[in-house]
Amino acid sequence: MKKKIFLALNFAFAAALLALILYSFDFNALLAQLSSANPLFLLLAIAFYLAAHLLQGVRYKLLLPSFSFLSVFSSHMKAMLASDATPGRIGYSFFIFDMRKNGLRGGKAAKVLGVSLASDFIVRGLLALLGVFLFSQDFGQVGLVVLGFSVLAMALLFFRIRFFDYLLSKLPYYGKRLKGAYDSVFKQKTTLPQLGSSIAMSVIGAVLRGFEWLLILNAIGLNAGVLELTVISALLTALSFVPLSISGFGLQEGGGILLFTLFLGFSVPQAAGAVLLVRFVDVFADLLVGGWFFALQSKTARKKPK
Repeated sequence: MKKKIFLALNFAFAAALLALILYSFDFNALLAQLSSANPLFLLLAIAFYLAAHLLQGVRYKLLLPSFSFLSVFSSHMKAMLASDATPGRIGYSFFIFDMRKNGLRGGKAAKVLGVSLASDFIVRGLLALLGVFLFSQDFGQVGLVVLGFSVLAMALLFFRIRFFDYLLSKLPYYGKRLKGAYDSVFKQKTTLPQLGSSIAMSVIGAVLRGFEWLLILNAIGLNAGVLELTVISALLTALSFVPLSISGFGLQEGGGILLFTLFLGFSVPQAAGAVLLVRFVDVFADLLVGGWFFALQSKTARKKPK
């Protein structure tokens, strides 16, 4: 019961925060913005989002050469879907749990995930610094707050924070298993060659996400530079790891509205439409691919002789 209350509070916090953000402007303008979205650009945005995750599958395949690409990619996308429904995206630890079922030792799975987290942490940290440089003239206090929360989110994910462990253990059903998987990640050591190639893939993945965001903006008649969007995407994605709401829902949208209005000159309805479409595209793609892999797994399990 306590675990259900914990998740309910996370959902309530996210909804309240988003409602507070959206309360101050015209919903009709927002609906008009969303209804005018070009579906072709949204489909292309989904393609770039999935390309970034295909690259993640390639990274896992290089680190786990004895496993097929389909095996590691399916575990990754199922973990992405699990992360969409958990506070601070801690459900991504499902990757370790799923790879163990595929025959990979837990310690090896944790090491591979540790390499991925370490490289993403480094790249997002560098992009955060680049963001300060790009927006230095207009950065101000609000920009510093968004940057601070982004750095905090990355630190919560990358470093051993006891409160983060506590949140994991309180999740229903797989909480204790996820906590054990998360703990084991940080017992692993990463070699420099592994980290170097993984960082390169993190950079390419960040650029692909920048193009995804550009296409989403184009879908509603907006435009911005790919470099600026790559940086903003990295900053806002980091906010989804703050364990205050489900996958950072509300925090990421609020930060996006602030950054888009302050630094790119969008109106509030335009900025809100953009960040909500980003959330829609990402979750839809995770649900489409990750959900398909879950359904395929369930179908295969039913066919196995008892």
